[in-house]
Amino acid sequence: MELNQLRSFVCVAREQNLTRAARILHISQSALSTQIRGLEDSLGIILFERQARGMTLTVNGKTLLGQARMILDAAENMRVTAGKLNAELCGAITVGLNTDPLYLRMRALDARMEKLYPEISIEFITSQTMATTSLLHERVLDAGFRFGISRDEGISETFLTDVPLAVVIPTRFLRRVSKVSDFTWRSLAELPWLWTTCACPFHKLVADRMAEHGVKPHPVADALDEAIVREMVANGKGASILRRDMAELLEAEGLAAAWDEPLSVPLSIACLSSRKEDPLIAALIQEVRSIWAKS
Repeated sequence: MELNQLRSFVCVAREQNLTRAARILHISQSALSTQIRGLEDSLGIILFERQARGMTLTVNGKTLLGQARMILDAAENMRVTAGKLNAELCGAITVGLNTDPLYLRMRALDARMEKLYPEISIEFITSQTMATTSLLHERVLDAGFRFGISRDEGISETFLTDVPLAVVIPTRFLRRVSKVSDFTWRSLAELPWLWTTCACPFHKLVADRMAEHGVKPHPVADALDEAIVREMVANGKGASILRRDMAELLEAEGLAAAWDEPLSVPLSIACLSSRKEDPLIAALIQEVRSIWAKS
């Protein structure tokens, strides 16, 4: 029984999906499946029921899950102690936040870095996804969260999760259909849209989907900042696309409806490829991965 097998066990139990768990753990599905079967063989117990729609814990699996977490926590505590015994890293690092700090687990990251690396000073600044690459090249940022996939070979990205998105429609436009699910990409294109001329991954996703149906959005206002877009949607200015959790908050307030078409973009932590072995940056990214693997 190995720690990697236990990490895989906990991750698959949380995600209930081999594909998502493999992406989070940065290993292939076959390697992940091998780890799970290896753990089952070493324990002599079947941990998961494998079904077409995913993987669910068996009764025995549920019993052992808590112990697996305790073992991993103990290993993490040992790593923390070892880190304190080693020569401490020191310096300053600047991290770009492309969406609200709460969503990005900023508080947890700040606390974790302070605990493990008290001599590293971290500055968090706002950084739109479209600006992150240039800010990394200019050394304004040492690392930055970003949506989508960078085409810049000089950028190294560490995948964290797929972020669910939703097209959000102000309530005043809902009378055009009998129910929200009746909207199509074609009928959505007829609505006024809050848009942006920047290369926003959210808007690119919408534009690409509409293009597949031979239509384009009808922009009525240029807006990029999520908080501004949210308020403009709430005010009935136009449709837009937001993180699904933000869209559902608007829906709960009765200000808009979230279309049920499944959409998502990847969230990553990025740095310059030439700097990914920098001890400070490597330490930061390791802790970011650890936080997101547990959430």
